[in-house]
Amino acid sequence: MPSVSLYRATLAGALVALCAACASVPPVQHAFALDGKSAPVGSPLPCAGGTPTADKTRPAPALPGPTVRVLSWNLHKNDDPGWDADLARFAAQSDLLLIQEALLTPELTRVVRDAGYDGLLAGSFTLKGRETGVLSAARVAPASACVQRAFEPLLQLPKAAAITRYEIGAADQMLAVANVHAINFTLGLGDYRAQLQAVAQELADHRGPMIVAGDFNSWSASRVEVLAEVMRSLGLAEVLPETDTRSRFMGQQLDHVYVRGLDVVNVAAPQVQSSDHNPVLATLRLAGAR
Repeated sequence: MPSVSLYRATLAGALVALCAACASVPPVQHAFALDGKSAPVGSPLPCAGGTPTADKTRPAPALPGPTVRVLSWNLHKNDDPGWDADLARFAAQSDLLLIQEALLTPELTRVVRDAGYDGLLAGSFTLKGRETGVLSAARVAPASACVQRAFEPLLQLPKAAAITRYEIGAADQMLAVANVHAINFTLGLGDYRAQLQAVAQELADHRGPMIVAGDFNSWSASRVEVLAEVMRSLGLAEVLPETDTRSRFMGQQLDHVYVRGLDVVNVAAPQVQSSDHNPVLATLRLAGAR
């Protein structure tokens, strides 16, 4: 008789396959700017293998620092009641929003705009005519930004990553941030590892503080091991809530925040009904700062 875990994984795969029937994948990945000035319009913004891609059309003021409050949250495609109120509440307590499974709706754009954020959505695919992907937003525009995507080998639906860099005025440093939604259904670990290594390659030359966060679909011990190995290669350490209420699947946490060059002030994973994932909220401070 199949185990409960196997049954759940099979059911999840079937549901995603049904979802794939109403999704479409653009031939070229696009990034969508959410700056509150106009409707989001997509354009290619591919990563260049370690060379930051600067957006020269907008000025890039600095985050004040030395403290950075980070929200990392899988928003479940804005599909659960109360997501907008919870996102607005968490945004008011944060400086940096890293959202996975963000559906680019007018309501999402409004929440980001009203909270005073400058955002960038890295597209994965369109769902019922709306772009979905990962959203990175901060109270200032990034100094540089680029996007990546990796395809699920079984379903051929991609997952996205956004890599942004921000000036931190208090320390005259550059903070690199990767917002990642990792691929889920694979045969073996090769494609999973390749996606994480592509993110790591883009960050490899960065010498300042760094945050890598998101939904890593780390639902098995072997995936957790691969994730930890790639994060160690960048000199990153995971930050953990004192009371670990992060969402689990098959006994493993899926959502992680890794940092380098930053001290942990506090971390929490408040329980919510507005998504199938609990958010992770981390307050970080530049190492050595008072």
